[in-house]
Amino acid sequence: MSSELDDYLGEVLVPRKDDFDILKWWMEHTTKYPTLAAIARDVLAMPASAVQSEAAFSSSGPVIPKHQSTLSIKTIEALVCSRDWMR
Repeated sequence: MSSELDDYLGEVLVPRKDDFDILKWWMEHTTKYPTLAAIARDVLAMPASAVQSEAAFSSSGPVIPKHQSTLSIKTIEALVCSRDWMR
């Protein structure tokens, strides 16, 4: 029995086009690849900015002071995403 990832990797490649909509493709294939579609949704939904939203919009400094946060932003994002992907 092949895995969802094996099935996805065995797909015929979609020809490269300027108007290809990756979000639409994943939406159309969500039932076939539910876990991969959830991962793609989370990855494709990430903001393109390298600046944390707190730093961009807060004039008084970070919302969570560094001494109160024991996990890095990347660790928190990974935990949130992995929790969603395992559902």
